[in-house]
Amino acid sequence: EWRKKDFEMNLIRDKAMTGGNAVVASYQINIERNYVYFITKIYLPIVIILLLAISVMWINPKELESRLTLSVVCFLALITYTFIIDKDLPKLSYLTIMDQIILISYVFAAIPTLESIYITKFGLGEGKAEALDLRYRKFLPLLYIFLTLMIIFLSISYNSENVIEALAFTT
Repeated sequence: EWRKKDFEMNLIRDKAMTGGNAVVASYQINIERNYVYFITKIYLPIVIILLLAISVMWINPKELESRLTLSVVCFLALITYTFIIDKDLPKLSYLTIMDQIILISYVFAAIPTLESIYITKFGLGEGKAEALDLRYRKFLPLLYIFLTLMIIFLSISYNSENVIEALAFTT
């Protein structure tokens, strides 16, 4: 998960510390996280599960059982997958970018189930239900991409000092 970029050790004579000839060792290790791992092994499967959940919008609204089966199975698959990848994510007291994206993914995986129940509960006609499905097919993926990018950019701007330091090490 981490790649060592470089290593630096300095020996400094410090007369002020002990009044003598004390030697202080200074170590600096520059590392960077392998982000490709998180994109390919964690985020990409989540996106695939979400695409399957949103595919419910292509099933005829009259087929409630098929729609609910697919959307609930995708939601449960997402929950199961997050339990599996939990060992690869750091245990921190705050939400990381990946944690926020996973939480948003839960919401988007639940929307097809809620939409199917809404269509049935309020007895929308086939034309209105198809129109609602069409809107969801267009806007859900765009909204998910927008919110994901917004999380990333807000996190970067909120931690701009750390980002600037990280960029300084890479150049």
